[in-house]
This record gives sequence, structure tokens and C-alpha cells, in this order.
Amino acid sequence: MVGPFFTRREAVHRSGLSPQELLGHPGILHLGGTVAVQEVYAGFQFAPDGLREDIATVVQAYGSATDPWEVCAWLTRPNEALGGKSPLAFLDEDGRVGRVIAASRG
Repeated sequence: MVGPFFTRREAVHRSGLSPQELLGHPGILHLGGTVAVQEVYAGFQFAPDGLREDIATVVQAYGSATDPWEVCAWLTRPNEALGGKSPLAFLDEDGRVGRVIAASRG
């Protein structure tokens, strides 16, 4: 797992969303219960000026039925379909969201 992790307050500040918008956003990984009493948010899904829309799109493609911890782990593990790069590294270098989504399904 890749940190840092943000509290709700930090994620609201970083994203520019209200607390209600943050909690209701389908493209944000809310990681709760294990690390802290209040949910935490993986820092990699935020850019300095807001949400990383590429990651939000991939998270939405996974759907809400998938455990967010599993999605977080998948995004940070090397993936053969992406040339051995993690989905995060692939997005940083290549930017093709569709290829990452295809790798998540295959």
C-alpha cells in the first residue's frame, strides 16, 4: 500500500469538495475501519490542485461493490498487462485510462 493517507479534513482541503461531496463521490476511495476510526483517503488520488480525474475514472469503473482496500492495492501493484508497471505508474507515465480499465477487467 502506498501512502500518504489523508484524513477527511485533509481530503476535503486537497480536493476542493465539501465533506458531503467527498463522501458521496463515486470515484474516490474511502478507506475506513482498519486504519482509523474515521475513514482515510489514499493520497495518490489527489493532485495538488484537486482530484486526479484519471484515478477517479478507474475507481468508478471498478464499481462500488469492490472493496476499496482491494482497489487501492491493485492500483499500486505491478501489472503484467501494463508492462509490469503499477496502474498508478502507468497513468503517471502514459495517461491512457482506457488501458488501465481494460487491465482491471482482464
